[in-house]
Amino acid sequence: MILGFIGTGKISSSIIFGIFKSKLKIKRIYISSRNRNIAKKLSKSYGKIRVLKRNNR
Repeated sequence: MILGFIGTGKISSSIIFGIFKSKLKIKRIYISSRNRNIAKKLSKSYGKIRVLKRNNR
């Protein structure tokens, strides 16, 4: 499964955390860099996260 999130606030972060705690088979999660600090923390915590520079790719 490949997912994407526009925005990296508390809701997106909580959903991503829950996804990785679950047994879902995730290939990759793409997130926008809207909140760069949270995006950076998420990408360091979970290797399957890619931070995008723009929201349309």
